This record gives sequence, C-alpha cells and structure tokens, in this order.
Amino acid sequence: MKQYLVTSKIDYLDPKPIEALFNDFDEALDYMQNIVERRTQWTVEHSQYFVDEQELKDIEETEWSLIKLEEV
Repeated sequence: MKQYLVTSKIDYLDPKPIEALFNDFDEALDYMQNIVERRTQWTVEHSQYFVDEQELKDIEETEWSLIKLEEV
C-alpha cells in the first residue's frame, strides 16, 4: 500500500518541519493546497501594503516551494 508523506516548512531554514502521512494521494494533495491557501491568505491579510496579482502569485509560489510530497 502506497503512503504519501507531506513535509511542510515555515521557511527554508525550518529545523522542525511539519510532517503528515496520508494513505491517499488526493488527500495529500488537498492538504498541501489547504496549507498554501491558508498561508497565502494570512500573508495578504497581514500585509501593510496592497498585494497585486503578481505579488499574490509570487507568495503562492514561495509557499509551494516550502512543501514537499514523497511516496513512502
């Protein structure tokens, strides 16, 4: 049976990333999308400045780069 490990870091130097194990690929993917959406929304809500579409895409890209999915 395949399992999927999602590793989520707060930043690139995070010494203790959050790890979640899933039996279903779709559940792992949903979990990853949820993390990116929540973190992006938090960043936008707490920004002192207006966030335009390009900045929003950049934030999402950064958040995706902090998440890793692997089959275990």
